[in-house]
Amino acid sequence: MKYDFYPRMGIRAKLNIGYMTMMIVLVSVSFIMYFRINTKQVERKMFKTDQQQVFLIKTTIENIISRVDMISADISLNPSVQKALIERDKQSYYIYEREINEYLNSTINRDVDIASIYIIDKNNYIYHVDREQKEERFPKDFLEFIDTEELTLLNGQSKWTIQENLFIQDGKNYMTVSRAINSREDFQTIGYVVMTVRNNVLEGIYNKFSSNDMYSYMIEDNKKNPIIFPYDDTTEEMKNTLSIIPYTVDEYYKKQIGKLKHYFIKVPIESNDWSLCCVFIYDNNFKHIELIFIFLILLNGILSIIGSRIINSVILKPLESISSSINKIRDGDLTTRFEITNSNDEINQLSTALNTMMDQINLLLERLNQEHETQRKLEFDLLVNQIKPHFLYNTLNAVSAYISIGKKEEAFHILRTLATYYRFCLSSGKDIIPIRDELDLLKNYVDIMSIRMNKLFEVKYEIDDTVLDCTIPKLTLQPLVENSINHGISNLEKSLNIKCMIKKLEDKNLILVIVEDNGAGMSQKTIQKILKGEEINETSGFGLKSIIQRISIYYKVKDIDDIIKIESVENEYTKVYLYIPIKR
Repeated sequence: MKYDFYPRMGIRAKLNIGYMTMMIVLVSVSFIMYFRINTKQVERKMFKTDQQQVFLIKTTIENIISRVDMISADISLNPSVQKALIERDKQSYYIYEREINEYLNSTINRDVDIASIYIIDKNNYIYHVDREQKEERFPKDFLEFIDTEELTLLNGQSKWTIQENLFIQDGKNYMTVSRAINSREDFQTIGYVVMTVRNNVLEGIYNKFSSNDMYSYMIEDNKKNPIIFPYDDTTEEMKNTLSIIPYTVDEYYKKQIGKLKHYFIKVPIESNDWSLCCVFIYDNNFKHIELIFIFLILLNGILSIIGSRIINSVILKPLESISSSINKIRDGDLTTRFEITNSNDEINQLSTALNTMMDQINLLLERLNQEHETQRKLEFDLLVNQIKPHFLYNTLNAVSAYISIGKKEEAFHILRTLATYYRFCLSSGKDIIPIRDELDLLKNYVDIMSIRMNKLFEVKYEIDDTVLDCTIPKLTLQPLVENSINHGISNLEKSLNIKCMIKKLEDKNLILVIVEDNGAGMSQKTIQKILKGEEINETSGFGLKSIIQRISIYYKVKDIDDIIKIESVENEYTKVYLYIPIKR
């Protein structure tokens, strides 16, 4: 089935459909691009901000690690601790227990970051303080839970891990630092110190630095043992994701978990070969962009409808009125006139011109009979475009005269040539045409004028074939020849000879047009008027001034001397040189 409803639509429907389609496509593409670019930019800015926040958390954690590490080193060098561990018997344990416990209590009270301190000698005797422990539940052999061999090999250096507090065994992981205590006398290992960091402190970091969009953060040691805050709200999928994501440098690591998209930033904690990973949820932040996007689309839709209504009111309704009047004229009502408003826009000017045209058409129709209805339609179209009405009027007068004296063949020849001439004038509405077509236009004009003026002049052509396909502004040659006819034939007793030459100046990339006649010539004063842009021919629809202006505007030539030169001697000759750039 052939769908031909669109071609059959009126201009209102076509314009509305085209306008709305164009606006919808344009706005949709623009807003999608804007949304994506803006989202990307917002995301980059948020990443930089969140990255700074993550580095603050990292720095805080590193400071805690550094401070607790130094405290553990101080404990290992404490004289009381050294004495108690060197003697290593039950009696010395009870002797030093109170002193060491007071020292440990003093230490833990000075630093709120510490959760517990445990000192163990090689006989499994334990000195300890613990903020969290409610009752003593020590393993039978604590040394079995410490990698004593590794700590000994570290030779007094600390080892940080994330593991469960073996004394409390509450199922939670703690940041733990362990180190061997070496004798200050022989540097042999005499015991071990184990300290844990309070999870409340780490959770306080989360509460201090986290924004409304920060979901959680995780600290992970080099054996993938994690501490996650807030622990209770973290799903298994989240825990697994936190462990596998790579370090982020320039952008988030993104993953959909449940119904929300999560944004991850992971950085290393270099001092312990650990990592810190923070999780952010920004779905709410991007919703305002989506709302703006939807709002702008709705606003554009409203503005498009308003614009469409304005176009209907300002353009389409007047055009429909013109169309309605034209339809009445087409139906034979030649008394129809087009509506004139107080506006000074192009449509009103068109209506005024059309009314003038209709007045002239009625005058022409009174002089022509029914047999030339087709020719009158041509005259109607010519008058619509306001192309040389005086020329048309005079030519039709000549036709009427020939018909009245019975010279129908001559009358028919003039009409046929006139039709050809105006067909070239109005064809496709192009302002720039090949020289070949311009010559055809000129020859038709010359033919008409020659018959009208009883062959009082003769035009010869010298045309370089290489220029025929070059383009020039329409109605460039004909006004030059028309001026030669109108001005050159005045008070001329001899026959007027006009020569039209066109050639190409390859070295200057120009087309040179020369129109020469042996007519009445002109004074230097008249030449100067022309070169100053003053029109001297009121009867020509397109005089020299129009030619100069159009060439200047179209080819962007500012100096009039680069466009036209005139040589003339009164009562002898006139020679016009016209230079037209070749436009590739």
